[in-house]
Amino acid sequence: MNYNQFQELWPVGLKIGYTSSHAMFNLISYFTGGHLENNNFVVTVQKIIPPRVYTSLRKKANPLHDKKSERYFRHFVFSSNLHHSNLNYLQYDVFFQICKARNIGYNEKRKLGTVFALFDKHRRDSIGMITSGDTMQQSVSSFLSNLSSIHQDISSTSMQGITNFQGAIDDLRSIIREMEINQEMIKADDLIFISSS
Repeated sequence: MNYNQFQELWPVGLKIGYTSSHAMFNLISYFTGGHLENNNFVVTVQKIIPPRVYTSLRKKANPLHDKKSERYFRHFVFSSNLHHSNLNYLQYDVFFQICKARNIGYNEKRKLGTVFALFDKHRRDSIGMITSGDTMQQSVSSFLSNLSSIHQDISSTSMQGITNFQGAIDDLRSIIREMEINQEMIKADDLIFISSS
């Protein structure tokens, strides 16, 4: 504490550099075409609206009428450190077939879904995963569902492997429970406010 009663923090030994979180944000920006606003941590994405099928010749000649766009927001959940030793035994094409069978994918037009970051073709036991959704709860639920499905498919009773998937699944379940409790409290507060008005 200094003489003005303000607490001061002096960090020492910082490693300034490119982190996995920064790499994942760059990946989000790449596949969404979005922009991260650093002051409020919101990713703004532009949705391209294709032109109508029947347009007049005058509008066809004007390139401004070809495409319209509108801004909307997406919520992302990501991890760059998902580890499962059984992933070493899967080829990437088999892994993606499993994902396709479980309906895990990314919709480019709507900018919703799941994207994977594959780090090393020789050591395939670690992956990164990003999910995007309309709401934060939808993104977290999608991340949980996808991670549970993948964990279930690549783990067997005879060969569990070394993994951090189950810990992440348990943490995500508790986060979703807390989000549901918070939403119920907000709804209850809104009802109290409306009834007192």
